[in-house]
Amino acid sequence: MEIENDSLARLAHAHGMTDLEFEEREAVLADIAQQQVIRRRMEEEARRDEWCEGAGIPSIDEFPPLSAEDLAAIERDEAEVARRVAEAREREANTDFSILTDEEMGGDW
Repeated sequence: MEIENDSLARLAHAHGMTDLEFEEREAVLADIAQQQVIRRRMEEEARRDEWCEGAGIPSIDEFPPLSAEDLAAIERDEAEVARRVAEAREREANTDFSILTDEEMGGDW
């Protein structure tokens, strides 16, 4: 049983080839497009590295790994931020707006 309304078959026929040839051609074109994207990214990266070298900016690979002291400082900062967030949430949870009058809620105070 042949499907008469097969869009791939109709498209392939419009291009003068079988649907298998059309699928193969589309796969090759997709592969070429993917290779072009990879090449373009590599060229952009090379231009970026060249610009960074000219501007005296070190590349990402040239930065030394973080020391134990740096990591400890980051952990202290994160702990301080977490503490402040917890305090702010606690203050917000302890705020009881039910004791305000209608005028105060309306901002007329």
